[in-house]
Amino acid sequence: METKTITPGQLKASLAQFTGTEHYYQHKSIGSSILLTDGCKYLAENAQCYWLFDLIMSYQHRKDIKQARLQVWILKKQDDITWIVHCTDGNHTVLARQDITYSDFPLDEITIWFADSVAMLPSEY
Repeated sequence: METKTITPGQLKASLAQFTGTEHYYQHKSIGSSILLTDGCKYLAENAQCYWLFDLIMSYQHRKDIKQARLQVWILKKQDDITWIVHCTDGNHTVLARQDITYSDFPLDEITIWFADSVAMLPSEY
């Protein structure tokens, strides 16, 4: 099966067009699941980053994170291959931080909002 390639510019432009969502897609990992909006499903497929949603799910067992009404997850490039992801409560209080030693994620940064077990792009809120 051939994978279609999308440029970072095309991906960014496409993501900007998502407002609201028409569908929710269940994303499962070992023992848990979350819902992805249309925009997050598009991101996961086209940036091949289902791992990012797995990472978000892996922190949901923590009481401080689970109790946050809104979780703001930011993945940001540090240099050519290293990344940092952190979660805030929406008021800039950092709840979690993780270094990622390698990723080929196509954008320099992405923000995912997570509330009520739904991962969404900020424009979809």
